[in-house]
Amino acid sequence: MTAAMEAALIIREEYMAKAAVKVAALSDDELRRRVFSYSAEIAIEDAENGTDRASDKPDPATMSREDMIELLVSEASGCPPTFAIPEGEDDPLVFAAQELRREGWERDDAAAIKKMGLTGPAADRHRATAEEAERAYLRRLVEETWELPEPDLRLRALEIVAKLAGGADGDKKFTHDPDALSRGHLLAAIAEHIEWLTWSPELRRDTRVAAE
Repeated sequence: MTAAMEAALIIREEYMAKAAVKVAALSDDELRRRVFSYSAEIAIEDAENGTDRASDKPDPATMSREDMIELLVSEASGCPPTFAIPEGEDDPLVFAAQELRREGWERDDAAAIKKMGLTGPAADRHRATAEEAERAYLRRLVEETWELPEPDLRLRALEIVAKLAGGADGDKKFTHDPDALSRGHLLAAIAEHIEWLTWSPELRRDTRVAAE
């Protein structure tokens, strides 16, 4: 599963947690009305799409309070994403960050090769090893970022974006306020920002103008 999908799952869990608090405060009658309304929406969708999802749902008239709460909370943010990448392959975010950092990396790698006096196959081997080390560093950085608790993520967000963006001044271009976003939304914003930086300047400018 990609880092972006993991962020989407975290956002879903955040929505569900908020929904649980709101739903738990409702009376039994209010809960039942909401469940009846939800069941009616499913029936309408079945009629429009030729499906039969309603047959799998319990009868709102006989559901317990706990079951009604569980149903409403589970449906609070839709279905979780299921997209994944093949086992053993790097996350697209790692490759995007690697490309953003490539100019600086190639400059440093060329300087190291020159300093060591390497040429031919020896220089090629050094370059391949250095590139894999760069990818491994970015892979660890992404994994460690997605494991950070919310307070630490807020404190380190701009630093992490700058590292992932390399010479693209990502810390200056990252317009989101880490303190204004939940953990899931902040992780999603980091992933989206790095992907956005890989677009051409013309496309980035067009999307920014459209957003404004």
